[in-house]
Amino acid sequence: MSGMLEAFVHVVPIAVAVAASSVPILVTLSILLSPNGERVAWPFLTGWILGMTALAVVCTIAAEALPRAGSPREPAQAVGIAEIVVGALIIVVAVVGRLRAPRRSSDDPPRWLERMSRIGSGEAFALGAVLNIRPKSLLLVIAAGLAVRGAELTGVESTVVLACFIAIGASTVAVPVVAAKLAPDRTAPRLTILREWMSRHSRSITGLILVVIGVFVIVSGIGRL
Repeated sequence: MSGMLEAFVHVVPIAVAVAASSVPILVTLSILLSPNGERVAWPFLTGWILGMTALAVVCTIAAEALPRAGSPREPAQAVGIAEIVVGALIIVVAVVGRLRAPRRSSDDPPRWLERMSRIGSGEAFALGAVLNIRPKSLLLVIAAGLAVRGAELTGVESTVVLACFIAIGASTVAVPVVAAKLAPDRTAPRLTILREWMSRHSRSITGLILVVIGVFVIVSGIGRL
């Protein structure tokens, strides 16, 4: 398997897990359904993409500290051990998040989402950037950085893989924002339905996806040992 193909096989599922993260999607939907939705949604999207990009670059560069070919330790083994640790942490975060999830007796959106309708453009940009450093998001991006490092890519190849990761990871925030801009009247009812559905089911879905990705990363790490 070529380095680029190997990197894509490992990175794309992780990017899908990032895209499926419920918090940024719910924030996006709540912002778009607010009176100032169009004005605030674009700064939020910009902050989300820039924050993800910065974090992905930092994690990939940090992964370069792991041993390379010709060093006393096998580079694949070092990456594998790191992936096993990160994969286990992803599963722990998923389980803890599920156990700590409050039981809701109402189908109404969580209270914290109501505050999203009152934030300004600057706050939206900062929120979009900061959401990238939640434990689950941070661990997923670290896993992607390790996958890129383990594939032994050139600088250009790493850039292409990371661009694909960011495009997929940010898609579930970008698509509703763009759709609301192009067809606001047709989009609004669908956004309302989607927000109500995600408010009820997002924690279970996100938790399951994280467990699957955690196992995937662990298996990937074991395969490098």
